[in-house]
Amino acid sequence: ALLDKVGALRSLTADLARWGDAPRPLRVRITAGFWTSQVLARNIAAFWEPGAAWVPEFVATNTAIDIARRAADIGIRNRRPTQSWLATRQLNQVCYAAFARDTHVTGWIAAPDDTQLSASQTWIHEHHADDIVTTCSDPRMALDMALSGVGKVVMPRFAARDTGLTQVGAEIADLRHHAWIVCHQDARHDAPVRAALDRITQVLTNPDHTD
Repeated sequence: ALLDKVGALRSLTADLARWGDAPRPLRVRITAGFWTSQVLARNIAAFWEPGAAWVPEFVATNTAIDIARRAADIGIRNRRPTQSWLATRQLNQVCYAAFARDTHVTGWIAAPDDTQLSASQTWIHEHHADDIVTTCSDPRMALDMALSGVGKVVMPRFAARDTGLTQVGAEIADLRHHAWIVCHQDARHDAPVRAALDRITQVLTNPDHTD
């Protein structure tokens, strides 16, 4: 009886060993601002497919994640990093404007001023503080409120495509900037990271997905 049980255990151990030795796709952690992360998620089929040697793992935040300590593998930044250990490549310009459900909307939706404000949210507080209807700390929720007609939001023009919102003002020139894709110098030669870098760069420089 013991021999029968040991035989079953050996079979299970062999199965576990084969499972442990099976190749798994490497998770490539991508950090970007909320709107860029949204665009990448909506267009994920343009740069990744199931069965690839890597799997994207998104960290959507407007705070710079420490790539030097490998907290992320790839970052999309709104300014060129100066650290020597980071490899960088310039992407397209990012242009911002106000968007709303229609041109009759007059108020604004902004992030609370007691939080760390992005440049676009600072612009709203500096230029339209008296016209802020409500505040919202979550950009996706702010977008939903704009779709409901609560107020106007400021966002990149490339991210506003296919959202159902209408541009209700000229480009805000003060907010225009280049985007940069960055990674650690040592990691850019790793095959999965290199593949992710090349494919994501294609998406973020494609006129169909950028301004």
